[in-house]
Amino acid sequence: MFSGERVTAGCLDVAVERERDLDGGTPVIRYVFGNRCARAAVVDLAHANVVGRTANGNEVILTPFDPKHEIRALELDGRWVGSETLAYPVEASLAQVCVDAGSITHANAQWVCFARSGS
Repeated sequence: MFSGERVTAGCLDVAVERERDLDGGTPVIRYVFGNRCARAAVVDLAHANVVGRTANGNEVILTPFDPKHEIRALELDGRWVGSETLAYPVEASLAQVCVDAGSITHANAQWVCFARSGS
């Protein structure tokens, strides 16, 4: 269940994984999180810092596809787990996608980066 790059941010254990890109090169990121603490912890995927890098090194700030504005901060009860998979539409062709896993819990930055996935 916790495949991908793993980090600990506050009470949360977070795994971040780049899934296969959608047609057109839209990167897809899967987040899996588990609360180790007995108290609730914030999971804020709307606050996640996600950056794409083109082959020539230009950075693009990525925002998730959220046409109904449903992505928001929520509390994950103690000892619970959850997951979410989000697409990040972008015009540019990306060689790399980086996610600050710490940002989803409002903790210190913990960047993990992924090369382009197969299409």
